[in-house]
Amino acid sequence: MTSIVIPAEGAATLVATLIEGNLAIAIGRGVESWGVTPPPPDIEATSLVDPIGISKALYQHFVTPNESGEIQASDGSRWSLSNEPTRFLYVSILLDYNDASGEVVREYALYRNPTFESSVLPGQSYVPINEVADLGQLIGIKNISPITRVVARQTISEIIDF
Repeated sequence: MTSIVIPAEGAATLVATLIEGNLAIAIGRGVESWGVTPPPPDIEATSLVDPIGISKALYQHFVTPNESGEIQASDGSRWSLSNEPTRFLYVSILLDYNDASGEVVREYALYRNPTFESSVLPGQSYVPINEVADLGQLIGIKNISPITRVVARQTISEIIDF
């Protein structure tokens, strides 16, 4: 069976559709037995294994590879924001001092259009899972080596290639 290939223009259209929505990154505990080398996420996953909370995207932009770009990915690659649609999506959240403090994070996921309980204040960026009505549409998921959240600000940023 042959499949349809999504060319760069089609991928850029998909990214544009995502950017038009409300993007957020949810963090989760994962599974303690994963240890320091977690397994790859399940391709059939529909949610995080054990969600803690979700943070509304601080940034959601098109990006393009650029050796002298202002954005550095976790693999060391560099990127620049783009006003033109690209197949690359940059999403970033900021976990504030007390957001999920003391929790061990082993997984996170990108969601589109989450909805929140009425108790969530307008402008509130981090929402604990018990105040989330619906996480929304799962776009991507990643398992990571465990990180214990301390009382500090922490940025989580991802560049996703469509």
